[in-house]
Amino acid sequence: MHLPFWRDWFLQSNSGGPPEVLLADPSQFLTPEPLHHWHKQFWDHDVKWSIRVLGGDELDFCFATIQPMVSFKRFKDGISGLKQVTGRAHRDVERYLVGVIAGKAAPSFVIAIHALMDFRYLAQARQLDDTLLPRITSSLQLFHDYKQLILDLHARVGKGNKPIDHFQIPKLELMHGVVPSITSSGAVIQWSADTTERAHITEVKVPGWSGNNQSYNPQICRWLDQSEKHQNFALALSVQRTQSHPHKNQNKDEMDLLDQDLEVDTNDDNDNQGDHAPHGPSPAIQHPDLFARSAWVSSNITPSTLLPLRTFHTETTAFQLNCKPSLKKVTIEEITIKFKIPDLHPALADYIRRACNLGSTLLKIGQRWTSPPDADLPFTHLDVWYAVRVQIRTTDATGMTTPQRLCALPPSDGWPFGRYDTVLLSDGTPPGPGLRGMQQSYSDAGFSNPH
Repeated sequence: MHLPFWRDWFLQSNSGGPPEVLLADPSQFLTPEPLHHWHKQFWDHDVKWSIRVLGGDELDFCFATIQPMVSFKRFKDGISGLKQVTGRAHRDVERYLVGVIAGKAAPSFVIAIHALMDFRYLAQARQLDDTLLPRITSSLQLFHDYKQLILDLHARVGKGNKPIDHFQIPKLELMHGVVPSITSSGAVIQWSADTTERAHITEVKVPGWSGNNQSYNPQICRWLDQSEKHQNFALALSVQRTQSHPHKNQNKDEMDLLDQDLEVDTNDDNDNQGDHAPHGPSPAIQHPDLFARSAWVSSNITPSTLLPLRTFHTETTAFQLNCKPSLKKVTIEEITIKFKIPDLHPALADYIRRACNLGSTLLKIGQRWTSPPDADLPFTHLDVWYAVRVQIRTTDATGMTTPQRLCALPPSDGWPFGRYDTVLLSDGTPPGPGLRGMQQSYSDAGFSNPH
């Protein structure tokens, strides 16, 4: 950098001698930037190290065997061949990498990559306190404690695949300024360049694609002007409808629309969609507040309201089911055959007994059922849903997360063992290291409603 603006910010000595201390520290007033400093560092280094250690073919195979999850991107062809990828793809790969390399790479290598991942996720918190900052520092220190193996495995290479025997990585050095920056300037996530980078697409590329490749400037300006008018008109309609019919989306017509939105697409590529912006003006996506919707429904029950309620919530989690179940009034025996769950009957009996006895302990994963296969049940038929939308409150209680779909699909020709999403359930214990206070659960027979 030629002639930086802070070059003259010196502290003069009391004796009038030469300046002693530079008052400006770029690592403090130039705040870290998550998109390029952390996620790009992950793609340029962590991923490349993993490819070198496991091999491109092995890493791609591991990614290809991951069961697809709704709303999460699937890399069915692997990641080693990807060239130009966006920050969104970097985050998508981050979700899987530690689990993919665990058991394949040396434990010390996995610990080093895991430590950097912990650092990134912790440092992105919107609210940080004196208990979280030491965890960020210790995560970075843990990486330094185990990073030598990366060099020993020749995973860090330069041009021509020549091994590099040092960690002189600017983006890695910038991580040491994160905690001081948080102390002086607040949460780092507020300085992320995601918004401005996204503006390149929404404000320039998409309008440019909508033209005829002539006179870009006036056509882009005209497109943006029409887009603003369209959004203002949509906002006015939304306000008018809200004032006239609050929570109108609870009537049957709107519930039918929700049914279409929650339909499960079994196409493997369904979670790869959405990366391309629409070629036309459209308002920003407004995610629903399932907590408010559930509260309104429970307080406005009418004779025509479907019971049990399709939208309901606990203190921390809101659930929404389709108005129409995927399977309506099927017997337990039919579900047992369709989902290939021979112990469904005693499992339901155990669940009902525990639900009636609130003081009983939870059944652990893998524990035997205590009810006999022919136990009496208060119902003979079930309604079954293949998907449920779930929304939870953020850990810092400042808002709510984006609603996500959980699916439980029965075995089919394409999926002989079915397709189930795994969830972690918290027993109310404050989050701690590892999975303390968490229980793993998955739905074998969809989401049921007894009759």
